[in-house]
Amino acid sequence: MAHYLFNFSRKGATKGRTLREQAAELLHMKMWGIGAKTPNRLSLVADDCILIYVGAPEYAFIGDARLASPTHDWTPAEASKLRERFESGVVFESARAWPHPVPLKSVIAQLDLAETNPGAHFFSGVVRITARDYATVIAAEGAEPSARALEPETDRPKVTLPEHTRTAGDGRPIDVDLLFRTVEKLKGAEGLAGSLSEYDTRAEFIDKYLEALGYTELGDIQRGSPTDSGDFPDYVLHVHGKAAVAIEAKKLGSKLGAKEAGQLVGYCANLGVRWGAVTDGRVVKLYDAPLLGVSPEERRVLLVDLTEYRDRDDFEARISPELALIAKSELESGAGLERRVALEAVRELLIVSGSKTARTLRKELDEVRKIKLSSEELSELVSELLS
Repeated sequence: MAHYLFNFSRKGATKGRTLREQAAELLHMKMWGIGAKTPNRLSLVADDCILIYVGAPEYAFIGDARLASPTHDWTPAEASKLRERFESGVVFESARAWPHPVPLKSVIAQLDLAETNPGAHFFSGVVRITARDYATVIAAEGAEPSARALEPETDRPKVTLPEHTRTAGDGRPIDVDLLFRTVEKLKGAEGLAGSLSEYDTRAEFIDKYLEALGYTELGDIQRGSPTDSGDFPDYVLHVHGKAAVAIEAKKLGSKLGAKEAGQLVGYCANLGVRWGAVTDGRVVKLYDAPLLGVSPEERRVLLVDLTEYRDRDDFEARISPELALIAKSELESGAGLERRVALEAVRELLIVSGSKTARTLRKELDEVRKIKLSSEELSELVSELLS
């Protein structure tokens, strides 16, 4: 059983009614539309627990539900009930719109996501959360949730989730159990950094990560693909029969800097591959290789240290979704990774005070609308809109 936040924003709403009213109607119907490119859409399965959140201007948790189905294309009967632009979604086994919503600001200080997302800016319609955050919001609502009650996280064994709900074969993008076991083994081997060979690092850790990400069929991985320079990346991941991601492996504890980024970008250019990653088994850096006008290292779009988590639940909420962006099932759908890169690019252009886009926006507000904003004020307003 996993835990998610369903984020209902103005993007998916119609005019004339509040977000809360429209989200409550979906809960009453026990159906929820999910876009074809929504990150985490493939992770949802029956029995997962859901919190329903509405964005600006309400910023509140307004209900909860338990899933009866994974994400799927609507059947004709389902489509006739849910007349909206989404062609797919999930069905709820039980759902409840709360009579008294829980404002985000009343609980944010108690939530794990305050550490990883202090502004609580939800850029996706489906957001993975911890069991502790789910239980905290449910407790703040003050009533029995429609999903089964949870024991406090500290009272539960650490790895007790049933394995059949965590395998790549049941519709989830990655085998979280295998991934977690491998990273736990890595944490136990950190004292060996520098003494393990690249071959050992690949065999003990990286190969298992790729298996957990769904690359298990013959032809999914090409090892040692030659390039025009005569060198070759250690792995090339294939999706739909075509090269999709080049991966350069280094031994555990190796430096992953500008030199390694340049080497990887060169491989991608020779192979005609957009995405490239370099890893020492612990740190993974992902690059958008064809990005022009910047150095290879500046083309990095993702950096994750696989060992930076507190416990299993934190690992599932923050670490595994990052790796899931290059899972075989995610790249087959073409959904998560490109959308993630686009969202981060838009966020940076609009929020970073030094960007040309942000300066232009401030100037236009000043000259056309006579609204004077500081860089910090503009950043805060744009963040609110993006949520």
